[in-house]
Amino acid sequence: MSLDWNATKVAGFDGFDAEDRALTANYCWVLMAIGVGDVKPDNVGEIIFRTKMMRGLIGTMLTGSATKSADEIAAKLESVEFVSRLIGYHTNVGFETWTAWSKRMRKHHAGRYQDQAEALAKFLGEAEKIGEAVSA
Repeated sequence: MSLDWNATKVAGFDGFDAEDRALTANYCWVLMAIGVGDVKPDNVGEIIFRTKMMRGLIGTMLTGSATKSADEIAAKLESVEFVSRLIGYHTNVGFETWTAWSKRMRKHHAGRYQDQAEALAKFLGEAEKIGEAVSA
């Protein structure tokens, strides 16, 4: 299934600068990751909240441009000003309730963090053994 987006109902889209047009064209990937299909006046806050949570889990979703760093792009994607400008943006992504989305995030990312925790524990255990051997 293709990921489709439509910005024809975004007020002033024709007047967006090149950077905002590029971000808008790729915003469908952000919305897919956070389980939201449309930008509406009543879900701007939830979009920003989920976007911030995703950045905490995986880092910035859209990378930097020729003129801005990934952190600057992340700040823009999480701003009320930018997301509010996209009201009317539509994708073919289905809406996930908060419960369904957070469950998917826990399931998907728990293994990743579990693997990291196990690797760290193994490293620390080996480092402790080396430390004991050196001091003996």
